[in-house]
Amino acid sequence: MFRFKQFCIEDNVSSMKVGTDAVLLGSVAEAPKEISEPDEMRILDIGTGCGVVALMLAQRYGKARIDAIDIDEASTRQASENFKQSPWSNRLVAIHGDIRNYDSEWRYDLIVANPPYFTKSLHGPSERRNRARHDDNLTTDELTQAATRLLDDNGSFWVILPPDATERLVQAAAQASLYCHRRIDLSDAADGQVKRSLTEIRKWPPLPSPCVCREVLRDGNGERSEWHKKVTKEFYL
Repeated sequence: MFRFKQFCIEDNVSSMKVGTDAVLLGSVAEAPKEISEPDEMRILDIGTGCGVVALMLAQRYGKARIDAIDIDEASTRQASENFKQSPWSNRLVAIHGDIRNYDSEWRYDLIVANPPYFTKSLHGPSERRNRARHDDNLTTDELTQAATRLLDDNGSFWVILPPDATERLVQAAAQASLYCHRRIDLSDAADGQVKRSLTEIRKWPPLPSPCVCREVLRDGNGERSEWHKKVTKEFYL
């Protein structure tokens, strides 16, 4: 069991465990300030796994209703159990389904995804783990098409991916009339390579140049950086 400040989560059955990528996505992704009725906010978590990102967003957005979808049945069951044990069980719904053919009567103000990103790489022995990590079953084109279909006109779509996969995503998004508005590049050390990018994509016309910044996850002693501690302070014990 993984314990956060306001909830606990089991991930022993889920094909994707609690990890740094998910925690950063749940900490940083935010709904647009233009949302006129925040009390009626709708959030969609694509590929929820054990449900950690959905739970973090339920904590941050006290009245939002959150749908969390996963193609893996066992992961969906575990997410549902985690939701039931949380303080926000009445606002969280776990859905077993394929985002490629999922539809909803709602259009979402915020969509988040920590999607598979390995392309044409060697698969491991676990088919469930492969499905969660390799993009054979959900390409960047399919992900952006789903976002176009499900995102409110004023909504935001946040994704965490490695830099090369982020580049593919931004290109696919542009083909679907979605545009990069903000990108946070993340490295383990100040002189290290970028390992992940948190990207905000919207339906609004593209900016002359997106807002891009770089943050470091670890300080010189290998401890969480001040930025890392700041964005996760409401969650980590």
